[in-house]
Amino acid sequence: MTTNAAWLTAIQGLSITGVNELTTPPESIDTTNLPIGFPNLPTGGRPELLMSCHGNNKARSIQYIVIVEATGQDTIANNYGQLAALMDNIETELDGLVPGTVNFIEYEATTSGNFPVGESEYWAIVYDITGTDAR
Repeated sequence: MTTNAAWLTAIQGLSITGVNELTTPPESIDTTNLPIGFPNLPTGGRPELLMSCHGNNKARSIQYIVIVEATGQDTIANNYGQLAALMDNIETELDGLVPGTVNFIEYEATTSGNFPVGESEYWAIVYDITGTDAR
């Protein structure tokens, strides 16, 4: 299984169409650069130890967030369209992590109209991503 550092580097290296990439979460947001994407720190663990896959069944998880627009700046319909298109672009990049970085990847996306960064709230897409080498 890849290390936590390599997992973070792989997610930091995503090149998502239409998204300005940051390598760490921002303390504040310059709205002229939106949408922006960034990872949180990874988490890791090991599910049940399998003797046939000893050392290969660790899991690495991370959140990847795309901030789309400040809340209240546009119509909900416009935000929905932009969120859906960005989700397609994100999933294309995530699917490219397999094979190579990990053998199996799972992800789940949620959207929010009130994701906090600093003193403001934003429309955002939050992906919970988990990679493993064995099932």
